Amino acid sequence: MASPEPLKKKSRLLVWAIALPFAAIVALLAALWFWTDTDTSLANALSQAARYLPADQSLSTEGVRGSLRRGGQIEVLRWKNKDWTIEARKVDLSWQPFALFDRRLQLESLRVSQLTIEGTGPSTAHTPLDHLELPFQVDVTFDVNGLRWTGPPSLDVQNLAGRYQFDNQRHSLNLTSAQVASGHYSAQATLLARAPLMLDASLQGKLDTDVPGGKRSLPLDATASLKGDLAGLEGWLDVQAKLQPSNPAAQATQANVSGKIKPWAAQPVVNADSTFSQLNLATLWPQAPQTLLTGNIQVVPQNKGTDIIWHAQGSITNSLTGPFDKGRLPIENAQAQVIFDQGKWLVQSLAAKVAGGSFQVQGQLGQTGPISATSNWQGNAQLLNINPNAIHSQLAGARIDGKVTAKATPPGMVQGVEFDAQLQPSGKQPEGSRLQGLRLKSALAKGLWADQLLTLQTLRIQTDDALLQGHVAVRLDTKATSGQLQLSLPGGQARMEGQLSAQTGAGDVLLRVVDAALATAWLSRLPGAPSVLAQTAVHGNGSFAGHWEGGWRSATSPSGPELTVRGDLQMPQLDLRDKSQPPETALRLREIHADLVGRISALTLTLRGHAQAGTRRMHLQTQATGGRNRDGTWQGQVSQTTLQAQDSLRAGTWSMQALRPFDVRWEPSSATGGELRIGASEASLTGPLPGTATVAWQTVQWSSNGPRTELKTQGQVRGLPMAWLELFGNAGLSGMGLSGNLLFDGEWDVVATDTLKLRASLVRRSGDVQIRPDLAGAGTTVNAGVKDARLSISTDSDVLRASLRWDSERAGNAQADFSSRFSSGTNGWSWPSDAPLTGSLQAQLPQVGVWSVLAPPGWRIRGTLDANIALAGNRSAPLWSGTLQANDLALRSVVDGIEFSNGRLRTTLKGQRLDITELSLQGAGGADGGVGSAATRGGQLTATGFAIWQPDRAGLKAVQTGLSGVHMELSAVASALRLSARADRRLVVSGNLQARLDDAKLEIRGDLKADQALFILPDETAPSLGNDVIIKSSSRTSVVVPRLDTTTTAVVAPVANTTGLRVLPDVMVTLDLGPDFRVEGRGLATRLSGVLNLRTVASAGAIPRLTGEVRTLRGTYRAYGQWLDIDEGVLRFTGAYDNPALDILAIRPNLAVRVGVQITGTALAPRVRLYADPDLPESEKLAWLVLGRSGANGGAESAMLQQAALALLGGNGKGLSGGLASALGLDELSFAGSAANSDGSTTSATVTLGKRLSRDFYVAYERSLAGTMGTFSIFYDLSRRFTLRAKTGEQSAIDLIFTLPYD
Repeated sequence: MASPEPLKKKSRLLVWAIALPFAAIVALLAALWFWTDTDTSLANALSQAARYLPADQSLSTEGVRGSLRRGGQIEVLRWKNKDWTIEARKVDLSWQPFALFDRRLQLESLRVSQLTIEGTGPSTAHTPLDHLELPFQVDVTFDVNGLRWTGPPSLDVQNLAGRYQFDNQRHSLNLTSAQVASGHYSAQATLLARAPLMLDASLQGKLDTDVPGGKRSLPLDATASLKGDLAGLEGWLDVQAKLQPSNPAAQATQANVSGKIKPWAAQPVVNADSTFSQLNLATLWPQAPQTLLTGNIQVVPQNKGTDIIWHAQGSITNSLTGPFDKGRLPIENAQAQVIFDQGKWLVQSLAAKVAGGSFQVQGQLGQTGPISATSNWQGNAQLLNINPNAIHSQLAGARIDGKVTAKATPPGMVQGVEFDAQLQPSGKQPEGSRLQGLRLKSALAKGLWADQLLTLQTLRIQTDDALLQGHVAVRLDTKATSGQLQLSLPGGQARMEGQLSAQTGAGDVLLRVVDAALATAWLSRLPGAPSVLAQTAVHGNGSFAGHWEGGWRSATSPSGPELTVRGDLQMPQLDLRDKSQPPETALRLREIHADLVGRISALTLTLRGHAQAGTRRMHLQTQATGGRNRDGTWQGQVSQTTLQAQDSLRAGTWSMQALRPFDVRWEPSSATGGELRIGASEASLTGPLPGTATVAWQTVQWSSNGPRTELKTQGQVRGLPMAWLELFGNAGLSGMGLSGNLLFDGEWDVVATDTLKLRASLVRRSGDVQIRPDLAGAGTTVNAGVKDARLSISTDSDVLRASLRWDSERAGNAQADFSSRFSSGTNGWSWPSDAPLTGSLQAQLPQVGVWSVLAPPGWRIRGTLDANIALAGNRSAPLWSGTLQANDLALRSVVDGIEFSNGRLRTTLKGQRLDITELSLQGAGGADGGVGSAATRGGQLTATGFAIWQPDRAGLKAVQTGLSGVHMELSAVASALRLSARADRRLVVSGNLQARLDDAKLEIRGDLKADQALFILPDETAPSLGNDVIIKSSSRTSVVVPRLDTTTTAVVAPVANTTGLRVLPDVMVTLDLGPDFRVEGRGLATRLSGVLNLRTVASAGAIPRLTGEVRTLRGTYRAYGQWLDIDEGVLRFTGAYDNPALDILAIRPNLAVRVGVQITGTALAPRVRLYADPDLPESEKLAWLVLGRSGANGGAESAMLQQAALALLGGNGKGLSGGLASALGLDELSFAGSAANSDGSTTSATVTLGKRLSRDFYVAYERSLAGTMGTFSIFYDLSRRFTLRAKTGEQSAIDLIFTLPYD
């Protein structure tokens, strides 16, 4: 008998052998249990599950958080096989893992933010089902925010929620909500898991559709049902669907569909009947165009012997047509008849009215299974009078005919489609057709589409004057392209050859333009060409040559060779201008040369060239490096930049040069947005005058995101010379009495977004200003002692503030402040009419010549100024207040001899009114000595008045000018006022004038009397320019100087006012010449008396009229060497101020006979004749006038008479050759008096006439007044020193004359 001890030991061993594995299993299960609750268990489980999927499937995840026991979140969950890709984003799930022990998969919650289902493989035949079972029960409650089916056709579903269940017997789906376009749907469906796989599904929905011509949408109800058995090849389904208005009384969109289908059959539709009215496809399917379809479609079976064929026919009318890009369907109506017989589809007819034309299709499709590229099919289409613009609005508006044939590739070839398309313009094009501008003759495309590869074996587009031809191959899936294209067009040609794909490529581009005008005109006719091409005149030539190596994706992908480019642009000459502008405004580019070379990430650009616009010329030279980064941004560095500019109207050259390199970075953020950064740097600026300024800027940022843009920039300007202001402006500093060496520093800080934040200032750094305190313009200058000079501008939101400070020891001080509000809109910044105004001005300025800038050219102003002004109100109605005072006013014009001094000005501002309470000026002192008289003291001018600006009246005027709404009245009194104190021009007047300005109508009334006047006429009139002289000014216009023609009577039209300030004068002024109005000169010495009236009517183009009579008093006139007394002298003005009527009679005094000169007619057409009373022969009149007695024969008296007669014929002051000689076309007409010779004989007086017939040939005729014969002479220049002379008459001779100059 065994001992009990060994037995116990064996029992314990057995227990341990059983307990230890069990404990290990329990421990493993416990560890597994605790692991399933860790935050990494869900991620590890999905990772392990991906390893056990079949080889053709993959599972990937991103951002997994949570545990297997409690569920979790998954950022991206993607499952993929050869045919499908399913991607879920932001997945949140919770489930019951213990339910798996009951063979149940229970997901309490499954939330998905975005679910995308994409079919990546070709369509395949579907295998009939006889069961659809799962290995366990399923209960899933789901909520999907967005579901996208990529199609085709694509479909987007929003807010998809429901519950799916499988209980081993049937599948159940309860869809509680789904939104498609404007429709909200719910659905229920059950499907038995085993044969006969009975399906029972229903759908309900509510949706809105637009009512044509209405502003409100119409609610619709949608219902559908699907019932039948799916098991086996004979599986079938009954389909019923209905769409109708929610209100049955409404006559609007309606649709009914009924039919029977066999989903596993080659021709699944057994029969179908569909009718619809005003159906909008976009209501049911958001990607569909807007339509209003009415029609019907039927599919019915027919017996053909022992076989069954299906006959389908339909008719559709669309009352809402339009181009595709406008969300419309360009089909007006369509009718089709299709037959399915013995596995073959036959399109008997398909006719449609499309895009204003017609479209007809015929073809057949043979198959034994689903439709695919291997099907034996073919077809052809005819296009007639199609308008491409009606298909897509960006296409040319034209009419096109064409023919397209297509068929499947034969067996043994790559599966695909062979096609041949031929298009040509229709016979009659619509008015304004872009195709007419293109002048298209034909277009041909022949090729193959197979396996995602489109091959155009032949591409040829022919117009009247251009040809595009070549061959191209494009792989649609990888976007790889290869081929060759050549374009020949008027004025140029282009060629491109090579291949380009994502990773590799190489090719060349060549462009040559020999006549830019022809090339631009051709390009402007292309459909879709920008309008600026037709509006711009281009002349010149140029060329571009480029080469690339590498793929287009290498710039963004680290794999593969990087894209390398090389480009060379040459433009020897190119002129650009707006066709509406004159040729001199053209931008002329010369010798432009640009080189671009390097990898796409490391490019080098060199640019140099010249440009000229008007009188301005520029030269630019720059060099930069940079390229495209892997992340799509562009970054570069400008290493060298030099810009020189010069204006031919101004001396010297401006030059700007970057002192150090700066970076440039462009970071695109969208198709139309991005951010541009220009790195910090500085540049030097030099000008024609001494001095160098430095411009330094911090990083400049500009960004655009849709309609919102933002700009940030800040920087400094250092050492800006004051002398440059003379170059920037039109007025010279010297003419203002200013000079100096002031230097300014400035800074700016700008942030511009929806609002503008600006800080800018200009402050004196060093230097001083020299001022001229006198009026003369050549006096001694003194230092102004400038202490402070600054200008600052700032903005805060929409408020603008500006301030000016000036402080000096001898040039006074001033401070001004201004603020207002600006607003921004779609058209940029504007200044609203209701913007409030706040401002002030305080100034105390001494007597300095700088105020001469306010005077016309040639005038000088001096005086002290004390101003204290405040501004309030708004822009449309500013309100002023304060005072403006000036003392010791002086006004001087040296040329005109006008000089006023000792003046005072007192004005007050209140609201919109300026009151001139005192304005006084003293005339120039007399030059004739004496003390105490008004004339000697210079007299006095005093004036008072006011001015009102009434902006509310400006809008009521028919004619808007810069003076609209301005009303001004001024009254002036002159008391013995000496207007001019020149020695040859003295005038002292007294009287009064009243001026009134009301909305650009100026009314002047007054009475003036000349107390004293003396005008000394010059011996000769001032020289004038010819009528062919054109004065060039700094403005864009040239001034043609007219020449006065005194031989005709003409009214000079008023010069057009180009400033826009059209003042209509209404003048009525009376001028009394007074008792002492003297005129001297040109042989005349007399006093004048009379009264003249000046009148102008207030109308556009009115001519001033002068009426009155001026008489001479005790005057004398010297003529023919004799002093004549003016017996009667009257000038009668009857309108034209420059053409008075003349009635003048001058008599030689102290003679027995009354003789003289009488002048009648007008000033522009005078008539001069000799006068005698009683009347005498003309020769006797001349004798008495010249000799003082009756005429005598011969001797000195005859010579005097002859000289007087010639003087009379030759004209006044011009001499003989200037009068009669020029009228006769002679070069010489001279008179020589009689003279005594040395031998005692005498030579009688002679008259000589001469004419040069050529450069070397001259003829002359000399006639003695005493003899009967004349002498004819010929002069011919043989050389520079020898002249041959021949003459004939009383004596004939031939002389050879040698000339030797001594000086």
